[in-house]
Amino acid sequence: MTERQIANTAKSKLQNDLLSKIGRQLQERTGDASSKTNVKARFSQNQLRRIVIDAPKYVFIQNYGFEGTKRNGVNMRLKAKRTIDDAIKESDIMNYLADHISELRADDIVAVFGKR
Repeated sequence: MTERQIANTAKSKLQNDLLSKIGRQLQERTGDASSKTNVKARFSQNQLRRIVIDAPKYVFIQNYGFEGTKRNGVNMRLKAKRTIDDAIKESDIMNYLADHISELRADDIVAVFGKR
């Protein structure tokens, strides 16, 4: 299994869980949170460097909460719902990535030392 295959599996797990959580927490289905939310993997020198969640601003506001004055001067406080955090935890991609990528990279290191 290559690092890209591992990343694609983790990416799809996270995206499915995140879209499921967004669908359960949003009451109105008029926005485009589900259609514009995407998870991407970033690579450098064929190694996974990060997994990025790309979503509309209000998905992150929903995750972290908001306290302050809106543009119209109204003070507002929204409690954090931890949508993204829960999706990361429940999809268990951190452990999946740690196990599979460390195993793959350890094999590469052994192969390099074996050549010397």
